[in-house]
Amino acid sequence: MEILEEMAKVMPNEDKAAYREYLDSIFGEACLETVIPLPGVIDALHALKSKDIILGVGTNDAEANAVAQMNALGVKELFAHIHGADSGYGAKPGGGMIEAFAEKTGTPITQVMMVGDSLHE
Repeated sequence: MEILEEMAKVMPNEDKAAYREYLDSIFGEACLETVIPLPGVIDALHALKSKDIILGVGTNDAEANAVAQMNALGVKELFAHIHGADSGYGAKPGGGMIEAFAEKTGTPITQVMMVGDSLHE
């Protein structure tokens, strides 16, 4: 999160965690008010799940925000795991979340596919 990195340069160390939580809560609340799926996404997720494809979410957002957004969309139950940058596996574009997903689901890493929403993932 670029904002936190810049603010951390001028903040006392003890304030960084509290500031991150504050930013996450503001961002989470704002996203819940505006989260909408792209046309066809919900149907596609259900179709993948019906084919026994194990689904997961990996985001640079906070895990709690991602869970809340999936709940708001009514699709949380479709995902085996939802990992945020604060879940302990590192942030994207690093591979920690993918490795954790593979391990937790018992899926060989060579059988895991990631679909991103930006070019740097």
